[in-house]
Amino acid sequence: MSVLFSTCLDERCRYRIVYPASYTTVTCRGCGQTHSVAHFPEKTSVEDAPTKVQTLIKSLLIETQTPKRSPETIKVLGISNYHHKLLSPLLTLYGMDKHTGKARLLKELIKRPTLDCSVFGDRGFSIESRHLHISGYGRDQSGSASYLADTLALLLPYNDNKETLVPLHVDGDGHCLVHAVSRALVGRELFWHPLRVHLQQHFKDNLDTYKVSFKIYTIIEKLQ
Repeated sequence: MSVLFSTCLDERCRYRIVYPASYTTVTCRGCGQTHSVAHFPEKTSVEDAPTKVQTLIKSLLIETQTPKRSPETIKVLGISNYHHKLLSPLLTLYGMDKHTGKARLLKELIKRPTLDCSVFGDRGFSIESRHLHISGYGRDQSGSASYLADTLALLLPYNDNKETLVPLHVDGDGHCLVHAVSRALVGRELFWHPLRVHLQQHFKDNLDTYKVSFKIYTIIEKLQ
């Protein structure tokens, strides 16, 4: 069996992939994307090895399955959901100084204590079809979005029977609402924390209005 070495085509990943020469597609463990072997510009061949060595390589290195990493740590275009959780709280308070390229508090840069999430109001995310199968980033695999199936089926005829709306993965860690909003805006969960901070502030600023709304809801519920 001939074994080949190539490098992931994603410029931000560049993970080293090992696979049998007979394979036409391989999945990168670094970013979770599946690549056509024909698209690899360089393929380094390894001389046929003894059967035991071949078996060892195949069982440990060859990229034949979806990466065995958790969805949280699979990188897509160089960043994972784990990175989002680490970076998002920093983005709430810090921005980049264009002159120095270094982080500075937003209250020093733009005279605001936190990131103004309204700047994302005109954004809308469109996922690339090649990323739909990536666990933790693409299509929701949990089954929790199954309640949308009937609605999505009704919309198909209005989109020339093409799948244009897809339920995507978001982390269900108690902040799924702001994770989902961030994904819908920029395709990443990167801004979940500033969105959460602003949502919290919105409720504080409009507490009396919400108290009235919930009071009316409670009365209606009791009448029913």
